This record gives sequence, structure tokens and C-alpha cells, in this order.
Amino acid sequence: MVAADAPNLTLTYSAADDYLLPTSTDNITVKVGNTTLTANDDYTFDSETRELLIRPNNGFTGDVDITIYGKLQPPTNVSATAESTTATITWTKNPKATDYIISYTAGGDIIPIKTGNVDTYPIEGLTPNTEYAYTIKAIDGNTPKTNSAEVDAHFTTIAAATYTITWNANGITYTTTQVTEGNAVVLPAVPTSCSDTYSHFVGWFTDAAGSDDSPSNTPQGTRVTAETVPAGNATYYAVFSDASGDAEWTLVTSTAELVAGGTYTIASSSTTKSGKALGTQNTNNRAAVAWGTTPTELTLGGDDTNGWTFYDATEKGYLYAASSSDNYLRTQTNLDDNGKWTIAIAVSGSDATIKAKGTNTRNLLKYNFNSNLFSCYASGQSAVYLFRKGGAATGYISSCCTPLETPTGMRNTQTHDGGVISWNAVANASEYEVKIDDGEWTNIGSSTSYTITGKEAGGTLVTWQVRAVGTAPYCDMSDPC
Repeated sequence: MVAADAPNLTLTYSAADDYLLPTSTDNITVKVGNTTLTANDDYTFDSETRELLIRPNNGFTGDVDITIYGKLQPPTNVSATAESTTATITWTKNPKATDYIISYTAGGDIIPIKTGNVDTYPIEGLTPNTEYAYTIKAIDGNTPKTNSAEVDAHFTTIAAATYTITWNANGITYTTTQVTEGNAVVLPAVPTSCSDTYSHFVGWFTDAAGSDDSPSNTPQGTRVTAETVPAGNATYYAVFSDASGDAEWTLVTSTAELVAGGTYTIASSSTTKSGKALGTQNTNNRAAVAWGTTPTELTLGGDDTNGWTFYDATEKGYLYAASSSDNYLRTQTNLDDNGKWTIAIAVSGSDATIKAKGTNTRNLLKYNFNSNLFSCYASGQSAVYLFRKGGAATGYISSCCTPLETPTGMRNTQTHDGGVISWNAVANASEYEVKIDDGEWTNIGSSTSYTITGKEAGGTLVTWQVRAVGTAPYCDMSDPC
């Protein structure tokens, strides 16, 4: 504090990059050498000892407060570690700082980020193989005008990796594609199943289902969609089910007939000989087609608790209620609650109430008779009906096994208590199993002969069977001989 009647006051201080902040210079004059300081301006001096002269102005009769702030030092040991689309900036903190500001650019807009009182910060959404300039400065939020000087530096993101995606159908490679790191896959064309029984394409999955001789009860792994972003090289598997083994469409009259993995469609009438069925995707709704034209087949997913989903393999996405302001029924690749539906089936008439669970309020799937289309509405329009194709899926496969030949050339050599049986080797068989009389099948390994013992001498009748055992892609067992 400087009193009005004080003589000129000289303060001696020493600090590199300090600055002085007089609260007011209306009533006093503050000088460093020949430089007169102005209130609230920054002044930087060298590291020499400097004299600060503070003198009351003529006519001043009060007291004045003078505040001197030490200028905040910038962070030290600043470094960056960059990947293809991210970089992590690290530094040693200034104990007087309360915050830091990082600004970065690749030559365009400068993007500032306030990090908080931390010593590391990740930057995301960068462009691969690109040089970025960045600065970082410290801030003391408790003291005005005390940002530190900026530290300038650069980093360069690395080139994005390219991943190989193998699409496996029917147990063999169907096709391979390349995808750049950070991008979603592009789904290939729908494959044809190797099985006449399991012929309905369910979708691509991260794990293989069973084979036609040993199908699994459900698809395995996670469904792969056009929103799937792989983390590296990957193999995805086509899954087929037996849900469409019967070509006939049957009206769904109870929610008990809703089974995940089954094939369904939506119609405007309770009979397939009148009305219209769900057709292809328009921009904002679905066409309505005559039953003589193949209706769109939808794979039902989900459950009654979490919501049902309708997956269209042709459009590679899920039906969803797309708006609160417009009557839209679209297809989305990344599933959200607007693509999850509650389904109720009327006891009388079997019309279906299909309502999306998301936040979009035009969420009732209906048939528009005047426009001859299916879409989503807040109310009104005509009822819809669900039809199921054939029975619900009972099995899922990703491959078909190749049958092994039945063993041939059966022969035997008698011994006093049994005999030695043998047969011709079966191509692609890895092992064999033998059954004596009414006993159990016994795996004997890869040998093509087997010794029977422990039989009573004197013409005891012994019956025996042999079957070949295989490994994928061959069936587990041949027919016995």
C-alpha cells in the first residue's frame, strides 16, 4: 500500500519473466527505469535486479494498493506420442497452475482444448500420416492475467493400418476384403448355403455356428453389420438356419410364435391371398408389394424383454422408426432403441401392434392404404400383420461336412478265442470305431484292424461293425458297415 503523503518508494526485485500489475495508476506513477507502467498491462523484464519507482501524483490524498504477480512458468518436459488417429500429450506440471490449454492444427483451424489440472491428455479424431503443430500453456485460475508463455512443438500421426477381413461361408473362404483402420467393413453379397435344409441366410457373425451334421442352437458370437469396425485382421462367418425350409407363410396369431432367428415379414391383411406385403426400402418408407412378388424377408432378433429387431439382409440393416416429425420407416446399420420394437398380437383378428422403443415419437409401424406403403406414424393408418415363413429356426450352421465313405473290404481271421478283423482304409478318415455284438462303439485310433478276444472256442458267432471318423470339413462319422 502506498500512502498519499509517502515519498517516492523504491522496491528492488529480481525475477525473469515476471510482470507487474498495478491495480490502478490514476493516483500514482509506477516506473521501471524510464518505462512507465500502465494498469493491467503485462511487462516482461530480464533477469537483472530492477528498481520499481512508485510516486503519488500531485493532489492525491488517499492510499493505493499495488499488486505484483510473478508470471506463471510454462510446463516443462512436453512430449507427444502419436498413433494413426490419436496423440497423447504429456508434460511436467507447474505446481502453481490450475489448468492447461492445448491448441493444435494441421494447417487449418486451430483447435483449443482446456485439459484441467492434469499432466497428460489424449487428442482423438486425427488424420493418419499428418503433421500437427501444437502449443501448451499453463493457467492460474486463481490470479488474473497469469497465463504462462506457450510451448511450441510438433507431432506426426502414423499411417493407418490396413486389415484383411476373411469372409467364411460354408466352411471355406467366400471372399476377402481390405479395410483401413478406424473404418467399418463393407458387407459382401449374400452367399448361398451348402445345405438344402439350412438354407436361410441369417447374417455374418464373429464366430462360426455348427455344421449340418451338428448344428448349433443359436448363432455364435456377435452379428457383423455395416457399422462393425474391426480392431485388426478378422474372420467373419456366414450363418444359415432352417427357418425357411418351408416356403409357406403362416399368420402369427400369438407372441409365443416369435422366435429369434426366424424369418418373418409384415403385411396389410391377415391372409396371403389378399392385401400387400412388405417390399423394398424407399428413401423414407417401405414399398408394399403383392404376395405374388417375393416379400422382404426379415430375420427376427432380440426378445420380448429388450425389444425385438427386424434385420433385412438385403439392405444390410435393421428397420427403425426414424423421426418424431415425419412418417419415416428406414433401415439403420447401427442398432439403437428406435430399431427395437415391442410386439403385441390381438386375440381377435391377430393384427399386430409393432411399436419402436426409442425416443422418436412416430413409432407405430402401420400400412398406409392411400399411398400403398409401410411406414411409422404417431396414430391412425391401417393395421399390420406378421407372417412367419415355415417353422422357427431349430438349428444354425456355418459349414457343411463332406460325408466319409463307408468302410469296405471287411475280412477276418479266426483265433482260438476270437479273431482279427480288418478293412480297407477310408479316404480322409482320421480314426475308426468298432462295435462288437450289441456293445458300445470303441474308438481304436487310425488302425484298420482290430483283435477280438475273450470269446468261447467252438464256433461262437460274433457280429461286428466299423465306421470311419473324420474331422472338419468331413463329417464326424460315416455310415457303419
